[in-house]
Amino acid sequence: MGTYTVGRRYHSGTLVTETRFFSLSGLDVMRSLIPQLCSFVVFLSAASLFIAPQADAAGLTAEEKKTVQNVNASVLRAGKSYAAGDFDASAEYIRTAVKQVEEAVKSGSPRLYDELLPAMQRIQKARTLLDFEGITLPTFTRPKRPADAPAKPKPGTSPAPGKPEPAPSDGLSFTKAVAPILSARCGRCHASDSKGGFNLATYAALMKGPPEGVVIFAGDTVGSRLIETIETGDMPRGGGKVTPAELKILKDWILAGAKFDGTDAAAPIAAGATADEPPRPRLKAMQATGKETVSFAADVAPLLVESCKGCHINAMRASGGLSMDTFAQLLRGGDSGDIVIPGNGAESPLVKKLRGSMGLRMPAGGRPAFSEDSIKLI
Repeated sequence: MGTYTVGRRYHSGTLVTETRFFSLSGLDVMRSLIPQLCSFVVFLSAASLFIAPQADAAGLTAEEKKTVQNVNASVLRAGKSYAAGDFDASAEYIRTAVKQVEEAVKSGSPRLYDELLPAMQRIQKARTLLDFEGITLPTFTRPKRPADAPAKPKPGTSPAPGKPEPAPSDGLSFTKAVAPILSARCGRCHASDSKGGFNLATYAALMKGPPEGVVIFAGDTVGSRLIETIETGDMPRGGGKVTPAELKILKDWILAGAKFDGTDAAAPIAAGATADEPPRPRLKAMQATGKETVSFAADVAPLLVESCKGCHINAMRASGGLSMDTFAQLLRGGDSGDIVIPGNGAESPLVKKLRGSMGLRMPAGGRPAFSEDSIKLI
């Protein structure tokens, strides 16, 4: 006879440990504990995302140190409430932390911003965790680092209308070096179209980002989501890859401050797609001729229904904006563009995702991977 721990939780700010008695063999006890331990580890891993590290407050004023402590305390309380299953309270603490951050960055202190950055990153992760629990919070966009904000022009020094501004001294021209890359690699989905609510047809639109928040942080390639999605292979979809040389140009441009050297930030970054990558027309459903060797309804649809339901089929909210409830929706693609390239199965993002050669392998959630025979059929 003995006891074992089945879980811990917070109740009114106090850590409570729950135990049970057992009279099993040692092997049986360990077997009975495995599911409990696994779920508890996952539970702690999620809650730990809320916990901000202690700030290295060197160089901060007493008031700034107190600000950092207050923000971290709000994020920590959010984590404790989340661990206790009180998601509403957790969300309220996150709202408080967001307000504290927004007030803090108004001071214009780059050092204070740097100390608050870990907390801001955890706020963004906390929003995602709470969203899974059905708690929707307003979009939190990390503000620009004060040191990277463009200086206000002195009165009477603004360039005359139509007169080009001088190109950056480092030679990283947005109009000559960066814009052509974005137009060629991303233009079909995010210039000619606005997949996922994101349009980069102009410099102003690019820096504004999608509804979820900005994708470029001047001087910060690690925090810039544009770079992250390229490096993970998730972008671009359905077109040519960003080459290492092009990626270096994008990174160097961001590190140098993501400056603009054109005459009008609202002007189109390019007239259209490059000659070697013409835009593909929108896909439309066509009636089968009866001569096809593979039937979508009989051969392909059952595979997708079995492995994609819950996320992309019969989903309350389609993951990545990709719904496959109907054939027309499948052809429409998701937030990142088309997933099917007619006549080119190997390059179709759907096939690449199933093979794991583009970003996270699908299907996700621990479901078995598609066999090569099934992938070839698709």
